[in-house]
Amino acid sequence: LGDCSRFEPGEEEESYLTEDAEVAVTTVVIDEEELDVLRIDSGNDTNKENLIENNFILPVGGRIEIVDKNGNIVEDGKKVGSRAVVTIYDSSNQAVASFTIAVKGDVTGNGKLELFDSFKILIGVLTDQSGNNLDAIERIIRDDNNDGVVALFDAFKFLIKAISGN
Repeated sequence: LGDCSRFEPGEEEESYLTEDAEVAVTTVVIDEEELDVLRIDSGNDTNKENLIENNFILPVGGRIEIVDKNGNIVEDGKKVGSRAVVTIYDSSNQAVASFTIAVKGDVTGNGKLELFDSFKILIGVLTDQSGNNLDAIERIIRDDNNDGVVALFDAFKFLIKAISGN
């Protein structure tokens, strides 16, 4: 992805992630706005509580809020899907970090890779080989091997994962 780069160690946003976080952080630019994107493998648990517990460090007295792609607060026990936004607040209720979620293969934004997602990826590849119609977050979601290109290989890998339940 030409417009994506990894955080350098020590950057402030990185400090809100646990040392053994199951996510990777990528910065993307969409409409001249920088967004920090958390890439989550499709096989990882996207349940809200587990996602928070396994990946984030909460500031003392702070809180974490997750809003889905439609602007609704994600309730406890629900999955966190692609394009949801995780915001970390400090004890004075000031937002100190914000991340957009990209669950690999989760085109629909429901927090899991399903056959429908893999078919959407396949159809997208077949109708637009270059991926020019995708924004940076959508390319991250659809790019299984993280090579920056959404290709037939990615579509078939997601199809296999969806069929096998991974």
